[in-house]
Amino acid sequence: MSDLTLCLSGYPIRIRLHIGRAQPYTLEVDGQAGRPYSSLRQARADALLRAQEWDERIEAAEARAL
Repeated sequence: MSDLTLCLSGYPIRIRLHIGRAQPYTLEVDGQAGRPYSSLRQARADALLRAQEWDERIEAAEARAL
């Protein structure tokens, strides 16, 4: 269980804080296994990259549907 969860609005992306761990932050993307980080800055940067990838996947799927 996490102590705090930050959700990226509009995306299946979450950063969870687990107090007392060496790598207290976990990035979860669309139900995949969480990836640990030692700093919020690193987790945030990766979350923004994953959001961009998510947008590209959605745009590609929409283009195929047309």
